Amino acid sequence: MRSSLASWTAVLADELTATPSGPISLPLDHMRTLLANLAAMQDWLDVGSAAEALNSIYLVAVDDPVDAPIATPYAVVVQGERGCWSGRRTAGGAAARFAGSGVIDVLFQADVAASLSYADAELTFTNSVGAILSEIDGVAGSNEYLNVTGMRVIWGPSREDIRAEKSGEQPNSINEAAGARIMMAVQFTWGI
Repeated sequence: MRSSLASWTAVLADELTATPSGPISLPLDHMRTLLANLAAMQDWLDVGSAAEALNSIYLVAVDDPVDAPIATPYAVVVQGERGCWSGRRTAGGAAARFAGSGVIDVLFQADVAASLSYADAELTFTNSVGAILSEIDGVAGSNEYLNVTGMRVIWGPSREDIRAEKSGEQPNSINEAAGARIMMAVQFTWGI
């Protein structure tokens, strides 16, 4: 299990130029597409379409939010730490093929409104992520979407203060307007 934000986000020196292909990378892109098409995800991101949602659902990494802040909320889709892909032969002879399955982790992150109490901030965040998970349950494996077969929270919800990371200062309260954020990692299994 990943234990810090640094292991979830990495600095990308240039724009992503590689296109996902093959059985290991394509499921990441399929998960990103599934998330972007969910009404609950679009509501959480405050956008009106799947195309707009894709701008806030990152594949593999984002620019470091401490050095170059990005708009929140957002999600990052990454390979699961263990067992990101495996294949099992589904038949013998000429018709044989490997049916893939694997693990994808998604980090959900949002700013914490200074006006919210600690409990309200966490419940608002977990209610939004919960709505996304509920919608995945209803559409996974249909309409060309990734066949999600399981999901579980593997980390969080957790809170950090961006200002304290930048300056070493300690906030007076977790909800201080200087940059409190809340995040959660959810692991999805997919395949047959």
